[in-house]
Amino acid sequence: MYSYKFTSTQATIVALVMQLLSQKWQENYL
Repeated sequence: MYSYKFTSTQATIVALVMQLLSQKWQENYL
């Protein structure tokens, strides 16, 4: 249960970070 929640939270954080990085890359290339 704890491992599942930790993994889910970690995945959410990774998704948010990837989204921010994607936006930064778009700004740099544009």
